[in-house]
Amino acid sequence: MTDDELPARVSRLDPETMLAELNRRTGAGMRLLGRADHGEVGAAFVSWPDGREGVLTRSAAAMQELERIGMLLGRAADAGLPVPRYQTIVDLGTDRAIVQQRLPGSVPSRVDDALVEQLVEVADQWAGQGFGAPELDLHLSSSGPGFCLHETLANYQDRSRLLLQRVREIGRSAGIEEGDDLVHLDFHPANVLVADGRISGVIDWDGIGRGDRRAAYVTLTFDLSFGSQFRPEYDGLGGGGWKVVLGPLARAPIERVRRWWAHMALRQVDWTIRHGYPSEVIDFYLDLGSDGLDVLAAEPADLVDRLHRLCDPTGR
Repeated sequence: MTDDELPARVSRLDPETMLAELNRRTGAGMRLLGRADHGEVGAAFVSWPDGREGVLTRSAAAMQELERIGMLLGRAADAGLPVPRYQTIVDLGTDRAIVQQRLPGSVPSRVDDALVEQLVEVADQWAGQGFGAPELDLHLSSSGPGFCLHETLANYQDRSRLLLQRVREIGRSAGIEEGDDLVHLDFHPANVLVADGRISGVIDWDGIGRGDRRAAYVTLTFDLSFGSQFRPEYDGLGGGGWKVVLGPLARAPIERVRRWWAHMALRQVDWTIRHGYPSEVIDFYLDLGSDGLDVLAAEPADLVDRLHRLCDPTGR
């Protein structure tokens, strides 16, 4: 397969150009403070003339959708959840510029069991908070908007085509995503902020939906599995952390967990192929996605232990 056969990768944010255009269109007079040092697409810190600080990001979503996300986050913030409010959304033509509230804290430098426990505690606060959010769309039957692209897996290799076939089969039998919880579709340690040892914010809400909040635990599981094998800062993750995140999945209806697992397998394999990750990373997600679906198809009584062994072969 050649690069020309792959769907386009998502380019990184050019904050200088975007902020200049935002200021030109709105007269906001914001000043660039610097780039954020995390995230694959990028973000930047900005300052309003009155001294308020914000975070500049971009989105290809429609204005109506972004305004709805802003409304949902504002309501969640009013309820005491640690989420940023949108300060402004500006249509720049091909992209929309978003400036959201800068929350205190920074991305954690180490992932351990205590952080995982906090992540699950924070996600539990989303229970019943999904009113007004769109129904969770897992894109199992057709490509998503810039991610979960089926064409990538179809054009890559036999293993990815087989995985795509399994994803689509699960999609054909899937019902609606039940639940009234708020769901963060990219929930992992790089999308939280920590201050004084406690999570002070959950960021990057471009992917938001209404459904069962435990769907976010599968996203977290994929990240923890990758981190435990590829990132030294995940060295504090042990059996206690795995049980905290996998336990709720074992108590969820297994057909839901299969759907969530299929979604993450599709999403991570698509993303890593299109963005030029090393073959060992692509193969890692192909293995995790396919082997996890095998475990979930068997419906084992020891589901937590089976998934733990799959996700962290080191046995920590």
